[in-house]
Amino acid sequence: MAKKKSKVKKLQDQIIPAYNREQLEAAELPEEEIDHWMNFKLIPVELIVKADWNYKEEDEYQQGQLTNNIKRLNQIENTHVRLLDTGYYEMINGNHRYDSVVELEKKFLYCYDHGEVSFQEGVRRAIETNETKFRADHLKLSELVKEISESVDVDELLKTMPYSEEDIEGMMKLTEFDWEQYDSGDEDEDDDVELDPTQRKIEFMVPTEVFENWLKWKNRVNQNLGYDSEWKAFEFAIIEALNIPIESLE
Repeated sequence: MAKKKSKVKKLQDQIIPAYNREQLEAAELPEEEIDHWMNFKLIPVELIVKADWNYKEEDEYQQGQLTNNIKRLNQIENTHVRLLDTGYYEMINGNHRYDSVVELEKKFLYCYDHGEVSFQEGVRRAIETNETKFRADHLKLSELVKEISESVDVDELLKTMPYSEEDIEGMMKLTEFDWEQYDSGDEDEDDDVELDPTQRKIEFMVPTEVFENWLKWKNRVNQNLGYDSEWKAFEFAIIEALNIPIESLE
């Protein structure tokens, strides 16, 4: 009598290679590269467990946006797993995508199988693949979002983009800002202007990302407090900052 297969073995038998070895060999790829590409697999969701050491924060809003993204586009980016002694796979990069796939009742996850690497090596690879990211140029990003919004309704974008309505409004204002006023070269054009002795002028350059946050702040205090001038928004920000306990800054 044939021995009954365990649940884990049945699930392992359902793993599907994402690439065909014969096709890769026909392309005359080096054996090392072929082995690499053969590690990409469709693995049953039931065979994967989340990493209890995952250091990424939970965010209900962001999770919802991710789920909507996968619902709209399906899974495009692969996840990363390592094989455990139990025969199950541990998700080392992609725990939030795992949650979305489970919510959407998908049967398989597109994964890169790192094999039987140690816990320490798995964590190292998780950090390497998660954190090797490039910062966005917020002005260029804002211009692209504005261009998309010309053909896609903002309400539709809000379903899948990782931005709130306030964020997108700030991006729109960023693209409309007159940057040329700072490129005239007339740095001393206001030297002859007589200022009110009770006032002081503050002028400095900031990175685009900081300026975008400033626009968001101005928009927020304008909508909620009715402040329609820059100095009132600036004053309120300073007052709020001064109210932060010193010990919390140490």
